[in-house]
Amino acid sequence: MMVRAGRLSVSAPGPGPAASPSRSYPSRALPRRSSSTSDENDQLVEAEATIFSSVSSQVYSLSTTCDLRSTMNLVTYCTSVGLRPRTIALSLFVGTLSWENFKRNGGEGVLQVLNTGQVGCFELLGRKSGRDVDKIRELEALGVEVREWRGFPIMAGCSAALLVRATNLPDLPKCGDHELALCEVEDAYLGGDRSSPLLTTAFLREHGIL
Repeated sequence: MMVRAGRLSVSAPGPGPAASPSRSYPSRALPRRSSSTSDENDQLVEAEATIFSSVSSQVYSLSTTCDLRSTMNLVTYCTSVGLRPRTIALSLFVGTLSWENFKRNGGEGVLQVLNTGQVGCFELLGRKSGRDVDKIRELEALGVEVREWRGFPIMAGCSAALLVRATNLPDLPKCGDHELALCEVEDAYLGGDRSSPLLTTAFLREHGIL
Protein backbone atom coordinates (compact mmCIF):
# COMPACT_ATOMS: atom_id res chain seq x y z
CA MET A 1 0.00 0.00 0.00
CA MET A 2 1.33 3.46 -0.94
CA VAL A 3 0.10 6.73 0.48
CA ARG A 4 0.49 9.82 -1.68
CA ALA A 5 -0.45 13.38 -0.93
CA GLY A 6 -4.19 13.78 -1.39
CA ARG A 7 -4.72 10.26 -2.77
CA LEU A 8 -4.61 6.68 -1.51
CA SER A 9 -3.14 4.23 -4.03
CA VAL A 10 -3.81 0.51 -3.51
CA SER A 11 -1.79 -2.03 -5.49
CA ALA A 12 -2.32 -5.78 -5.76
CA PRO A 13 0.37 -7.72 -3.81
CA GLY A 14 3.05 -9.79 -5.43
CA PRO A 15 4.59 -9.90 -8.94
CA GLY A 16 3.23 -11.82 -11.88
CA PRO A 17 1.04 -11.39 -14.94
CA ALA A 18 -2.17 -11.74 -12.89
CA ALA A 19 -1.43 -8.62 -10.86
CA SER A 20 -4.25 -6.07 -11.04
CA PRO A 21 -3.55 -2.47 -11.98
CA SER A 22 -3.44 -0.03 -9.11
CA ARG A 23 -6.55 1.92 -8.20
CA SER A 24 -6.59 5.40 -6.74
CA TYR A 25 -9.18 6.79 -4.37
CA PRO A 26 -9.43 10.54 -3.83
CA SER A 27 -9.44 11.68 -0.22
CA ARG A 28 -11.13 14.75 1.18
CA ALA A 29 -9.37 16.69 3.88
CA LEU A 30 -11.54 17.88 6.75
CA PRO A 31 -11.22 21.53 7.78
CA ARG A 32 -8.97 22.15 10.76
CA ARG A 33 -10.59 23.11 14.05
CA SER A 34 -8.49 26.28 14.08
CA SER A 35 -10.15 27.47 10.86
CA SER A 36 -11.56 30.96 11.19
CA THR A 37 -15.06 30.30 9.83
CA SER A 38 -17.84 28.85 11.96
CA ASP A 39 -19.20 26.98 8.92
CA GLU A 40 -16.00 24.95 8.63
CA ASN A 41 -16.03 24.18 12.35
CA ASP A 42 -19.65 23.05 12.05
CA GLN A 43 -18.65 20.75 9.18
CA LEU A 44 -15.89 19.25 11.30
CA VAL A 45 -18.20 18.66 14.27
CA GLU A 46 -20.75 17.02 11.96
CA ALA A 47 -18.08 14.83 10.34
CA GLU A 48 -16.74 13.75 13.73
CA ALA A 49 -20.23 12.87 14.94
CA THR A 50 -20.87 10.82 11.80
CA ILE A 51 -17.58 8.94 12.06
CA PHE A 52 -17.71 8.12 15.77
CA SER A 53 -21.40 7.22 15.76
CA SER A 54 -20.70 4.71 12.99
CA VAL A 55 -17.85 2.88 14.72
CA SER A 56 -18.84 0.07 17.07
CA SER A 57 -16.85 -0.55 20.25
CA GLN A 58 -16.89 -3.24 22.91
CA VAL A 59 -18.55 -2.12 26.15
CA TYR A 60 -16.62 -2.85 29.36
CA SER A 61 -17.19 -2.11 33.02
CA LEU A 62 -14.27 -1.09 35.22
CA SER A 63 -14.50 -2.24 38.83
CA THR A 64 -12.46 -0.18 41.28
CA THR A 65 -12.17 -0.10 45.04
CA CYS A 66 -10.58 2.12 47.66
CA ASP A 67 -11.30 3.29 51.18
CA LEU A 68 -14.15 5.45 49.91
CA ARG A 69 -16.37 2.91 48.15
CA SER A 70 -16.16 0.17 45.55
CA THR A 71 -17.85 1.10 42.31
CA MET A 72 -18.24 0.18 38.64
CA ASN A 73 -18.66 2.30 35.54
CA LEU A 74 -18.95 1.80 31.79
CA VAL A 75 -15.91 2.00 29.52
CA THR A 76 -15.90 2.21 25.73
CA TYR A 77 -12.60 4.09 25.25
CA CYS A 78 -10.44 1.00 25.65
CA THR A 79 -8.24 -1.05 23.32
CA SER A 80 -5.38 -3.55 23.32
CA VAL A 81 -2.10 -1.87 22.37
CA GLY A 82 0.56 -4.47 23.21
CA LEU A 83 1.00 -8.23 23.14
CA ARG A 84 3.97 -9.18 25.36
CA PRO A 85 3.14 -8.20 27.98
CA ARG A 86 -0.51 -7.75 27.13
CA THR A 87 -1.10 -4.01 27.43
CA ILE A 88 -4.39 -2.13 27.31
CA ALA A 89 -5.03 1.58 26.81
CA LEU A 90 -7.82 2.62 29.15
CA SER A 91 -9.36 6.10 29.13
CA LEU A 92 -10.89 7.34 32.39
CA PHE A 93 -13.33 10.23 32.83
CA VAL A 94 -11.64 12.76 35.12
CA GLY A 95 -13.45 13.50 38.37
CA THR A 96 -15.45 10.28 38.60
CA LEU A 97 -15.25 7.95 41.58
CA SER A 98 -13.85 5.23 39.30
CA TRP A 99 -11.05 7.57 38.21
CA GLU A 100 -10.29 8.53 41.83
CA ASN A 101 -10.39 4.96 43.13
CA PHE A 102 -8.17 3.76 40.29
CA LYS A 103 -5.47 6.34 40.97
CA ARG A 104 -5.61 6.01 44.76
CA ASN A 105 -5.38 2.21 44.54
CA GLY A 106 -2.13 2.25 42.58
CA GLY A 107 -3.77 2.08 39.16
CA GLU A 108 -5.33 -1.32 39.75
CA GLY A 109 -8.82 -2.40 38.72
CA VAL A 110 -10.80 -5.14 37.02
CA LEU A 111 -11.99 -4.61 33.46
CA GLN A 112 -15.12 -6.67 32.86
CA VAL A 113 -16.07 -7.71 29.32
CA LEU A 114 -19.83 -7.21 29.16
CA ASN A 115 -22.39 -9.11 27.11
CA THR A 116 -26.01 -8.45 26.24
CA GLY A 117 -27.04 -10.07 29.52
CA GLN A 118 -25.83 -6.91 31.30
CA VAL A 119 -27.69 -4.43 29.08
CA GLY A 120 -30.16 -3.81 31.90
CA CYS A 121 -27.31 -2.35 33.97
CA PHE A 122 -26.52 0.37 31.43
CA GLU A 123 -28.48 3.14 33.14
CA LEU A 124 -26.96 2.41 36.56
CA LEU A 125 -23.37 1.91 35.44
CA GLY A 126 -23.24 4.53 32.71
CA ARG A 127 -25.51 7.35 33.76
CA LYS A 128 -25.32 7.46 37.56
CA SER A 129 -22.41 8.60 39.69
CA GLY A 130 -20.79 6.29 42.19
CA ARG A 131 -20.53 9.31 44.49
CA ASP A 132 -24.33 9.43 44.72
CA VAL A 133 -25.27 5.76 44.47
CA ASP A 134 -23.81 2.55 45.89
CA LYS A 135 -23.67 0.75 42.56
CA ILE A 136 -22.76 -2.62 44.06
CA ARG A 137 -25.88 -2.65 46.23
CA GLU A 138 -27.98 -1.37 43.34
CA LEU A 139 -26.70 -4.16 41.09
CA GLU A 140 -27.70 -6.73 43.68
CA ALA A 141 -31.11 -5.05 43.98
CA LEU A 142 -31.48 -5.54 40.22
CA GLY A 143 -30.88 -9.26 40.69
CA VAL A 144 -27.30 -9.21 39.39
CA GLU A 145 -25.00 -11.73 41.07
CA VAL A 146 -21.93 -9.89 42.34
CA ARG A 147 -18.94 -11.85 43.58
CA GLU A 148 -15.44 -10.93 44.69
CA TRP A 149 -12.42 -11.72 42.53
CA ARG A 150 -8.90 -10.62 43.34
CA GLY A 151 -10.27 -8.15 45.88
CA PHE A 152 -12.73 -6.50 43.50
CA PRO A 153 -16.48 -6.92 43.06
CA ILE A 154 -17.39 -8.28 39.63
CA MET A 155 -20.58 -9.32 37.88
CA ALA A 156 -20.61 -13.12 37.78
CA GLY A 157 -22.39 -13.10 34.43
CA CYS A 158 -19.80 -11.06 32.55
CA SER A 159 -18.07 -12.82 29.66
CA ALA A 160 -14.60 -12.28 31.11
CA ALA A 161 -12.66 -10.05 33.46
CA LEU A 162 -9.09 -8.75 33.39
CA LEU A 163 -7.09 -7.63 36.40
CA VAL A 164 -5.17 -4.61 35.12
CA ARG A 165 -2.56 -2.30 36.59
CA ALA A 166 -1.45 1.05 35.17
CA THR A 167 2.24 1.36 34.36
CA ASN A 168 2.27 5.11 33.73
CA LEU A 169 1.10 6.52 37.06
CA PRO A 170 1.15 9.15 38.45
CA ASP A 171 1.34 11.25 35.30
CA LEU A 172 -1.51 9.96 33.17
CA PRO A 173 -1.65 11.87 29.86
CA LYS A 174 -4.60 14.25 29.68
CA CYS A 175 -6.97 13.71 26.77
CA GLY A 176 -9.47 16.53 27.16
CA ASP A 177 -11.93 15.42 29.86
CA HIS A 178 -10.26 11.99 30.15
CA GLU A 179 -6.88 10.63 31.27
CA LEU A 180 -5.15 7.72 29.56
CA ALA A 181 -3.83 4.77 31.55
CA LEU A 182 -1.55 2.17 29.95
CA CYS A 183 -2.31 -1.05 31.80
CA GLU A 184 -0.69 -4.47 31.89
CA VAL A 185 -2.98 -7.47 32.31
CA GLU A 186 -2.02 -9.36 35.48
CA ASP A 187 -4.74 -12.02 35.61
CA ALA A 188 -7.84 -13.15 33.72
CA TYR A 189 -11.20 -14.60 34.71
CA LEU A 190 -13.62 -16.47 32.46
CA GLY A 191 -17.10 -15.29 33.33
CA GLY A 192 -20.24 -17.30 33.87
CA ASP A 193 -21.90 -16.29 30.58
CA ARG A 194 -19.73 -16.81 27.53
CA SER A 195 -22.59 -17.75 25.20
CA SER A 196 -24.40 -14.40 25.02
CA PRO A 197 -23.25 -11.93 22.33
CA LEU A 198 -20.79 -9.33 23.53
CA LEU A 199 -22.26 -5.93 24.35
CA THR A 200 -21.25 -3.27 21.83
CA THR A 201 -22.08 0.36 21.20
CA ALA A 202 -23.72 -0.72 17.93
CA PHE A 203 -26.13 -2.94 19.91
CA LEU A 204 -26.92 -0.05 22.25
CA ARG A 205 -27.61 2.29 19.33
CA GLU A 206 -29.76 -0.28 17.53
CA HIS A 207 -31.95 -0.62 20.61
CA GLY A 208 -32.19 3.11 21.28
CA ILE A 209 -30.20 2.96 24.50
CA LEU A 210 -27.21 5.03 23.40
